[in-house]
Amino acid sequence: MSDTAERSPDGSIAVAICLDLMSGSRLAASAARTGTRVEVFGNLDGACRRLESADMKLADVGLAILDLSMASLDPAEAVRRLQGAQRGVPILAFGPHVHEGRLAAAREAGADEVMSRGAFDAQMDNLLRRYLKPIAP
Repeated sequence: MSDTAERSPDGSIAVAICLDLMSGSRLAASAARTGTRVEVFGNLDGACRRLESADMKLADVGLAILDLSMASLDPAEAVRRLQGAQRGVPILAFGPHVHEGRLAAAREAGADEVMSRGAFDAQMDNLLRRYLKPIAP
């Protein structure tokens, strides 16, 4: 499921939770291409602490990205924790297409967009542009 409607970016930073170094590298490269900023965390606790930090205002965060391929992560609980850490921030969850149960759990918990890893990789630049304001040079 993917929301293809046009939207105005709300923030300038994406917070991403992913253990896979390749996903983190692809996100960093995409952020560089799109002039946006992505902060990558290797665990949910670190990302939630960052979202809850005093210097991270709602206006700054435009997207939370959640990699559902982490076996230790409960998708529904992760979505709920991200929602609680920063109200109103859109959550985009992605994972292997064969993990249908994990994708469905994130969707049912309220993730704004849920997609396969392949779709996420193919649309990454457009997704960052849709959710994030470019950072001023």
